Amino acid sequence: MADDFRYIDQVLSGKHQAFRYLVDKYQDYAFTLAFRVLKNREDAEEAAQDAFVKAFRELARFQKTAKFSTWFYKIVYHTAIDYSRKKKRQIVSLDNEDYHFDFEDSIYRTQWQKTCDEDRKKFISKAINRLNENDAAVITLFYLHENSIEEISEITNLSASNVKVKLFRSRIKLKKHLESILHKETKELL
Repeated sequence: MADDFRYIDQVLSGKHQAFRYLVDKYQDYAFTLAFRVLKNREDAEEAAQDAFVKAFRELARFQKTAKFSTWFYKIVYHTAIDYSRKKKRQIVSLDNEDYHFDFEDSIYRTQWQKTCDEDRKKFISKAINRLNENDAAVITLFYLHENSIEEISEITNLSASNVKVKLFRSRIKLKKHLESILHKETKELL
């Protein structure tokens, strides 16, 4: 957090190249969150880029009372929602596996474990893609970005209790989608 503030101060003092640090640090998370809302790689890339442009333009308004990531994810989330509304389309690609996850990979894992992890990520991603945009965003912010309930509340403009309810309901939906996906996979294997 202190590093973020240092680079923000540099940008605000005219060293615009310092913004690159923030882009490098948050680009994967921005894309993942935008993808969860838009469910389309190209739209998510565009929304994430637009969010960085908005953040750069509005950086002087950022108050250091909260984490930069919370402020920035709010911009990403609302930019993706705006894109979704503008496009007014419901494209859900269950076969698109090009999105990014930051799961830790150890050189000590066996190939079998790596394969299991890849399959697990694939099934979870398919299940998340079946959630509506708000549920997918809340699940992504909580589990992949490790935001707190309060941070998600600030990002999405939902009350903390509403975020908790959405998380609870989204987990149930996610479980049902996973069971459905895994049931179909099992049938195909047999």
